Parts: sequence; C-alpha cells; structure tokens
Amino acid sequence: MSPEERQAALDNISPEDLAKIQAKTEVVKVDVEDVLEAEFLMKFGFTAYWALYPEKDSSLGITANEMIRLINASRKVDAFNQYSLAQTSFIGAAAAQSKKPSSTFESATQSIKKNMRYES
Repeated sequence: MSPEERQAALDNISPEDLAKIQAKTEVVKVDVEDVLEAEFLMKFGFTAYWALYPEKDSSLGITANEMIRLINASRKVDAFNQYSLAQTSFIGAAAAQSKKPSSTFESATQSIKKNMRYES
C-alpha cells in the first residue's frame, strides 16, 4: 500500500470508529507507586500481593513503607551482587595475567573470604 492509499484509508475512517480505535489503543499511565508495587511483586512473588493487600483475605500484611524499604534494600543487594561479579571478574583476569596466578588469586580474594565467614 502506497503512502497515499494509506492516507486515503485513514481519511475514510468515521469519527465513531476513530474514537473506538483511540479508546483501545490509549496508553495507560503508570505512576511511581505502580512501578514500585510491580517491582516488589516481581522480586518477592505472588504471595507478596496478599501481604501488600491484607484486606483481600490474607493474614499477612505489610505497610507501604515496609514495601518501599524492602525494594530499596533489594536494589542495594542487586547492586552489591553486580559489584561483586565485576570485582571477581577483574580478580580472575588480573590473576591470569600474573606470574603466579594461584597466589595472586588467593591474596586478591582474601576480603571476599572474610565476608563469607559467619559468626555465631
């Protein structure tokens, strides 16, 4: 279909049909709270929905502030994990280029090993 034919077809759409098309293709606006809720549910699963909306027949319940705090905390955990992956990639590459790869790797991963230990 040529551009002229396409425009002619669009010009022949009645105002009623055009209104129906626009109603079905309208973009739904999403606010910040919706995005946070979606991220919360994606990270913590469907049962988080029942925790978020205790009035919907659930014994679990959390506040919106708790939800936002958990999301922000999970973002920090994600960032830490990304940093750790980058750090270990760098350590591996640096160790591979060194004259003593094993000892370089061992000394470079000392701080990681310390963080792996659990104190009781």
